[in-house]
Amino acid sequence: MTAPLPPPGWYPDPGGANIQRYFDGTKWTDRLAPFNPPETPAPRMSSGNAATIVLVALHAVLVFFTLLLIFFLLGDTDPHDQCRIHNLHCDRGPHIREAALIGVVASAALIILELVLVTFAYLRKRQRRSFAVPLLCCIGQFIIICALVITGGE
Repeated sequence: MTAPLPPPGWYPDPGGANIQRYFDGTKWTDRLAPFNPPETPAPRMSSGNAATIVLVALHAVLVFFTLLLIFFLLGDTDPHDQCRIHNLHCDRGPHIREAALIGVVASAALIILELVLVTFAYLRKRQRRSFAVPLLCCIGQFIIICALVITGGE
């Protein structure tokens, strides 16, 4: 049993050369043409995607700075043991621990929100939204840092 023949048309040359040969439906002809495979354009990053990546990276840096600030606020508040030496109660209070917990939870919520919304906007090809989300998350993270600094200063 033989395989059915392909319909008439231009096909890559079965000899392996970088040319096309015409098949008339029964046999290969002597008609040749240069083989120009369709060029697939290389994917290029648009400026909107680059800006989104920069903002996501900036948000990551702000989150890292937030965590450093939280560890600093929760760290040893009396490095030279002055409170112990003078028999003073130097506890900075539960408000610092609450602020740190709120800062961690809010940062985690912003990270999750950013990942979900940027991915959704990217899949939907909505560049403005994919740019706006990390920008708003950076602003939110900056507000968290300011709140921690103000709370830590009390």
